[in-house]
Amino acid sequence: MDSLLVITMALIIVQSYKENNHLTVAERSPGIQRQTLSYVVSNVMNKNITYQPIRIQVVYRDMYFELSVEERERMIGAVFKAVEKISQLLSVFPVQKPVLLKRSGCHKEWTTGPNKGRCKSIKRNYQSEICMDTFKIPDDHLDGLYVWNELDPDPIRVVYSQGAGVNSTDFILHVDSVTTDVCGFNSVNKVLSYSKVCHVDQYDRPISGCINVCPHSVNNSPEKLYKTLLHELFHTLGFSKTHFQYFKKCQIKDRNLDCQPLVLRETQNHFGCTTETKYGAPLEGKFNNFTSHWDKVLMYGSIMTPDMGMPHVTFIDRITLAVFEDSGWYKVDYRSADVYVWGKNMGCVDRSEFCAKYEDYICKNNSVVGCHYLHKDKGYCKQESNLSCRIYQPQPKGECFKPREPDFEEEIFGASSFCVISNLTTDYVEKTAILTGRCYLQKCSRNRNLLVKVHGSDWNDCPYGKLLKIQGYRGYIKCPTSKDIMCPELPDDTTIPGTESSNVIYYTSTSAKISSTDHSSIDSVSSGTNDNLSANISPILLIFVYLIDQYTVI
Repeated sequence: MDSLLVITMALIIVQSYKENNHLTVAERSPGIQRQTLSYVVSNVMNKNITYQPIRIQVVYRDMYFELSVEERERMIGAVFKAVEKISQLLSVFPVQKPVLLKRSGCHKEWTTGPNKGRCKSIKRNYQSEICMDTFKIPDDHLDGLYVWNELDPDPIRVVYSQGAGVNSTDFILHVDSVTTDVCGFNSVNKVLSYSKVCHVDQYDRPISGCINVCPHSVNNSPEKLYKTLLHELFHTLGFSKTHFQYFKKCQIKDRNLDCQPLVLRETQNHFGCTTETKYGAPLEGKFNNFTSHWDKVLMYGSIMTPDMGMPHVTFIDRITLAVFEDSGWYKVDYRSADVYVWGKNMGCVDRSEFCAKYEDYICKNNSVVGCHYLHKDKGYCKQESNLSCRIYQPQPKGECFKPREPDFEEEIFGASSFCVISNLTTDYVEKTAILTGRCYLQKCSRNRNLLVKVHGSDWNDCPYGKLLKIQGYRGYIKCPTSKDIMCPELPDDTTIPGTESSNVIYYTSTSAKISSTDHSSIDSVSSGTNDNLSANISPILLIFVYLIDQYTVI
């Protein structure tokens, strides 16, 4: 293995769990408050407790400052969809009482006497509680802040009264959309969004976090905005380098985050690597300088890579979900995971071996149009200075499945079209034309053989990994190598529609740049009073929407 940080399996370290429960706020990442919540029993590690779908309350700051009414509605719709998906994926021990977030305004506490542990003095200039630098948490969601003298049982000063708290919730999500330095005012590769965990409970599970969706990204397609928010929600729920060390079934060893047993199980099952006991899912980075994302080559297409692709080629994979279950905080419904085929059964290889062995995935010529590995899109070779190899990225407006005018005479764009490498032409040429990605019709036989059709031709068998000549054309088609991608196995209960041939069926395989970051060291967005609006969204999901009207940059 190379120097990538890898999530692997290890023995359960009981001592790590005990030590985690005695960490002080000062030992944690700056700006993250730790506090005690009320659960069904005092020890939530008790396996007899019933997990329930996580309840998330969303708090919006008034976003009219930079967003139009239409953009704001688009944002709220995407947030709702992302939160609903998370509630399908993750379950937690339900919090029993209203959540009151802890204030960070106390400067010193009494260390002895009857008021030991109570606040002795307040931080200078403390005015409000901020999540991610700019989001002012409503006072009604916060615990009180009081000052005591050395002996009296009652406080001598009430700085802030205790709020009512947030009922029927397990996690509070603060959402904003404001242009910041992090968004990149004039940058070519602008960040679309970023996030941070702000509060955790006594077991280190995140209970509040903040997401800032940079305004320039709100007008992306609804599906792209939804996937961006899912990515950030995963960060706020714990997929972050600052929180891996607090996972109950994980421990940091040198460059490895050793997790047991689900990350190892899912990684080995996916890659088909069962001979190495330490083969796990790789994080981006080298040595101890790792990030809060998967490696962008070995986990290409996962929702938790730093540069997500177009939404139709970005997936919620089982390996990512296993991280949450290994945290000890969540139960995961793997049935809600997406089909993820990148690197499937490629064996125990690291990035350098991957680039050498799997040339079908790798592009070498920057100027030649190829195919994305799922063959749904034409692909371009994106320059990545920090990568040892480059992967074909979906070409903008290169979706084969969307009808449009062809780029080549024999192309057919449509719902059943796919990308294949070809140099077909009807022109007479002395030299063979350059092979490029082109869109043709596809269908699969009942025994999963691939057939293709170009403009003016009949259906032709396209043997995997072979060259195919088409009558009436010069040149050839390079048939794809992967049966699992082109003609995946259908579930036993799949109804096969009738076609012009009894042994042939139509179906396409199941399966831009979103520069989305978890800035665990970055904090988020501000404000003032709130008007409460709450509603029951679904039987398993309760979302409360708070509209925070005043805009105040802190």
